[in-house]
Amino acid sequence: SGLSAPTGICVTTEGDVLVAESGSGQVTNITTGGDFSGGPAFATGLDTPMDLFCDEGRILVVERSLGQMGEITNITAGGSFAGAPSFAAGFGTGTTDLAFDPVSEHLFVSDAGLGRVFDVTGNPVDERGPIGRATQTLLVAERDG
Repeated sequence: SGLSAPTGICVTTEGDVLVAESGSGQVTNITTGGDFSGGPAFATGLDTPMDLFCDEGRILVVERSLGQMGEITNITAGGSFAGAPSFAAGFGTGTTDLAFDPVSEHLFVSDAGLGRVFDVTGNPVDERGPIGRATQTLLVAERDG
């Protein structure tokens, strides 16, 4: 208990369970269980965190702000991310989910407001996948009829 509008969850390779709290603009480690009211957050200063992605050595959060463009921020180090540079940005205000394809090593973000999915796989790439500022490729799916 004590979470403020939990919207996304992931488990790190170390076994920590992290929850994105859109109501408080933070990510909280809930591994120990219990009441998290007023407890220390893993990451703060985020704009409406919606979803998380964890893999070996990397934790990303997708954020959105009312009337502003969505973005993805690398929060691996923990701490305050107020004003931190984004990993990828320029999505619509409906940015909500992250997904990673381990076969192609592509990272995707959905934008419900625009009705689109973006491939945000970055360049350069290291052994963990995209690093630094990512490029965005719009994936367009046409409906039949």
